[in-house]
Amino acid sequence: MKEDRRIFQEFIQKSSDIKEVWEIAKLFEEERERFKQESLNYETEIKQAKKLLKDFRSQCAIIKKEVAELQAIKDEKTKEIQTLKEDIFKQKIKNNISRLKKEKDDIKNEKKDEILPKPIELIDIYLKDGSIAKAKPTKRVFTDALYKRYRVILKENKSLKEQILEFELENSKLKIELRDFYAEDMLKTKSNSKED
Repeated sequence: MKEDRRIFQEFIQKSSDIKEVWEIAKLFEEERERFKQESLNYETEIKQAKKLLKDFRSQCAIIKKEVAELQAIKDEKTKEIQTLKEDIFKQKIKNNISRLKKEKDDIKNEKKDEILPKPIELIDIYLKDGSIAKAKPTKRVFTDALYKRYRVILKENKSLKEQILEFELENSKLKIELRDFYAEDMLKTKSNSKED
């Protein structure tokens, strides 16, 4: 519409100079050629823009595919890291348990000789003049009833010590689990805050 108005105004301006009909035809013919050339230029530009848009869409699809692949790799690596953390945690617990068992066995072996009563080999005898003499006992110092009772109490004491060691082991395991869960929770919180 604007183009038609422009052509018409141009025609009116040149109308005083136009003397022949062919000049009018020439004016319209020039405008038509110019319009054709502009149309061809626009079509070329549109084709180029379409081709460029197609290339961009193709690149966008390739990038989206790569992003999806990278996300899948990231998820897989995250699962692997989680599995490794769990394995490390289990290994730490196993190591702690084996260390505590070894310590318990060492304590048992060291204290075994000290705990059990041994027969007295020598005893001190105080003489009338205040001096001390060494002598071998002729009979057992402890009665059978006292010895049996000592053995029962010793066994009870031993089982109580083992229970205490087991409770300490369980307590140390729970402390480790609590610490790891706390650390894991902190890591999740940090990763969630980074994502947001």
